[in-house]
Amino acid sequence: MKKIFTLMMVLCAVMVQAADFTPGNIVAVLSGDGTSTTNSVPVSILEYNTTDANQASPIQTINLNSTTGSTMLTLGSNIGEGFINNSEDGKWLLIQGYDATTGLTTAVHRATPNKKSIVKIGYDGIPSYISLDYTNGSGQASRSVASVDGSAYWNLVGSKGIGYFTDQAASVPNASFTEPVIGTVGTFYRVIRIFQNKLYMMHNDILTYSNDNLPTTANSAVTTLTLANGGAGISCTGLQFFDLDATADWNGTGYDVLYIADGNGGLRKMSWVSGVWVLNQKYNYLGVAPWGYMGMAARLEGGKPTLYLAQSSNNALYANQIQKIVDNNGYNTVISPAVTIIATAPTYKSFRSIGFAPKSAATFTGSGNWSDASKWDVGYAPQAGDIIVGSGELTVDRNVSVANVTISAGAKLTLSDTKTLAVNSNFTINSDNNRNVGTFKDLNAVSGLTVNGTTTANQHLGTARNWYVSSPITNAKAPNSGYTYFMKRDETGLNPSPVAPATAYWVNVAGNSDFNPGTGYIALPAATGATLSFVSQPTPTNGKFNHGNITIALTKSGAASNGFNLIGNPYPSYLTWTKAFVNATTNPSGGIAPATIIEPSIYIRTNSGDVNNGGNQNWSFITYNASTDENTPALAPKGIIPPMQAFWVRAKVAGDLVLDNRLTRSHQSSNPLKAPAVKNSDRQKLRLEVSNGVRTDETLLIFDTNAADGYDAYDSHKYMEANSEVQIFTTVGTEKLVMNGMKNMPLDQEIGLGFIPGSATSFSIKANEISNLPSDVKVILRDNATMAETDLTDGVSAYTFTPATTSGDRFSVIFRSAGNSTEIAKPAKVAVYVFVNAANQLVINAPEKTPYSVYNAMGQLIENGILNSKLQTADCKLQTGFYVVKVANQTTRVIIK
Repeated sequence: MKKIFTLMMVLCAVMVQAADFTPGNIVAVLSGDGTSTTNSVPVSILEYNTTDANQASPIQTINLNSTTGSTMLTLGSNIGEGFINNSEDGKWLLIQGYDATTGLTTAVHRATPNKKSIVKIGYDGIPSYISLDYTNGSGQASRSVASVDGSAYWNLVGSKGIGYFTDQAASVPNASFTEPVIGTVGTFYRVIRIFQNKLYMMHNDILTYSNDNLPTTANSAVTTLTLANGGAGISCTGLQFFDLDATADWNGTGYDVLYIADGNGGLRKMSWVSGVWVLNQKYNYLGVAPWGYMGMAARLEGGKPTLYLAQSSNNALYANQIQKIVDNNGYNTVISPAVTIIATAPTYKSFRSIGFAPKSAATFTGSGNWSDASKWDVGYAPQAGDIIVGSGELTVDRNVSVANVTISAGAKLTLSDTKTLAVNSNFTINSDNNRNVGTFKDLNAVSGLTVNGTTTANQHLGTARNWYVSSPITNAKAPNSGYTYFMKRDETGLNPSPVAPATAYWVNVAGNSDFNPGTGYIALPAATGATLSFVSQPTPTNGKFNHGNITIALTKSGAASNGFNLIGNPYPSYLTWTKAFVNATTNPSGGIAPATIIEPSIYIRTNSGDVNNGGNQNWSFITYNASTDENTPALAPKGIIPPMQAFWVRAKVAGDLVLDNRLTRSHQSSNPLKAPAVKNSDRQKLRLEVSNGVRTDETLLIFDTNAADGYDAYDSHKYMEANSEVQIFTTVGTEKLVMNGMKNMPLDQEIGLGFIPGSATSFSIKANEISNLPSDVKVILRDNATMAETDLTDGVSAYTFTPATTSGDRFSVIFRSAGNSTEIAKPAKVAVYVFVNAANQLVINAPEKTPYSVYNAMGQLIENGILNSKLQTADCKLQTGFYVVKVANQTTRVIIK
């Protein structure tokens, strides 16, 4: 039946001398006034650490109202009342007692004025009081109360079963109290516990639990289980389940061990064996009866069940001793106890029950499953409340519902396949100024994550210069303030009437405009220390993390951009650009097959400096070719794209590119799963590095039997920096290359090496990687300005030089075979070199009798002729300016200063 009672709320925070609790500590309910009275007595909350034995005094004492106050909490002499509970989110301590003064007899205390009270204490140690004007509970003992998050309560009063009510505002004097939601009226249950969103209680040897999660209606269905091996007559003052065995599983909960604190017979350990709860042992540290244990708080510490209980050491009414019992045995064995006496109560005072210090959130550290209690700072796997993934990787291995989730910078959260994670409020991913970023990976084909509040990914930007970013949220918008601009790329160059800093190719993104999934953006913070927050929007549907396939429209205009599109990692995890994806000739997820629509290389723009131009700016490109699994520079992660990172791809044709599961989503910022390439003749490599003493640039030559000597998937375009930066490259046709893939190593032939000196005045070139070079072949670098040659074969020797202004191929690389030190065969790939030497003269290096022509910037012919020798200096007097030199079928632009 449904009973109505008046709920008088006094939820004001009563100012007492209290400090923040220390996470991991225990708290004890202490009652008594120091006399042998059996009348009502005051109550205090005492905090202790869990390591020191025989602590003479608690860390702090919080005295609850007992003689004055708008609401009080006192207890009587009955040992079956005053049990403490932690809310399931770990944020609250909950104690139920009487809203009555001290010194009252049991009958008066319980019956007049029919009031019970609940105290709720958070991590700050400040108690809040709830007064229950409970007429139907007159004369009944005030036993215990449970809650998920401190907003709704299930409580036990006498023999009335479990009642339910919600936390009301102080201005609402009346509320409905539903009694009983479960439990048999007339049965003396003492404690309530919540495990995996179900209510549990016990009387004698019968365990009762709710069928349909947490019940809120009268007489909800329950299941009862007789623990036949436990023995009748149990006065249950505490329950705790554990999962200690990999195979045993009670009713799909994962639990296989149960500890019962018995007020009559001590501590009982039971294990789930072959479909039955089996009693392993009845344990009593003091070895005396009938005095058992009062209350219990338990958790895994160091992987071992650790139980905190109160017990009498003098066969008196008063349970005056807190024991810490570590069971060194596991599943289905007797208790192997290691006992520490934490504290002893003063004379005529009693420890009624034990709980854990509340905290603001439960934090996971290390790597392991959600159900691994030892990884949580609260000592148990939370089932509600606020969750922080502090470090390491947390794997959700069971269905979970919590209030808030925060992933710290560098921490990882994985949602296992077939599991769900329900976040009732907000989900946040953070990053820091060390470029560590939290990551989330959902292994479900259809996302198992639901977020009722806001989904946010915070990208720390740090300095006021351009950042290449991308949104992992389905419907995030550009901020209205704090940024000088946001830009996106228009590969076609058709941005109409752009206003600076926008251009025909760079489109301004106004505040409150959509961040489209898969699109890359440039963000310029207005000040240092900025954090760009990608935040979900509530309409038209609540935004969430991108999941599954993402379609990106690419353009190929043939204009100056020549197919280069700025896209972005759309996921809240790292994305690996894979060979299986870029070489795929089918498109099962829609769009155009990747091998048809894009080249295999990606380009990530980085800047280790603080500014866009001048100062310590250090812009560079990280290039990765998925077909060859090669990258420049050598130390860059291979194909790993961080979350919220924009990057460049080159379209072969216009159309839709669909990012699908052929691209690996992971938590890894590097790629340790890639095996080192097998050293064989098919994968010979030469990596050259040019340095001006401050900055470096690389180019890579690859020799692979699958490559062609023309421009193909084994080549990567050189994304050129400003002419003020030192750069090195090779060419094929009109393409400048950062990675040049050829079928075979061309022995004794010149491979042209382009060079741009930038603003520096001295340089060096060396081979910083040589792989599988035949023992009888040497790597020779030729300077086509001076004709000097340097042997780079040892990987240590370097050629140092000063610049000669050039826009062609300043150097040649020759793989010189044994016995051929003078004759140079027909050049491979690049055979024509045009540059301006130190004397500001035009120099042409090409086969003898090759025709050439020189034109000025207006297209007027200045000089033409036939080369009389392989290396020839033009006789014409060229004024300062821009010129075009045509040699055979090759065109080179030069500047005379």
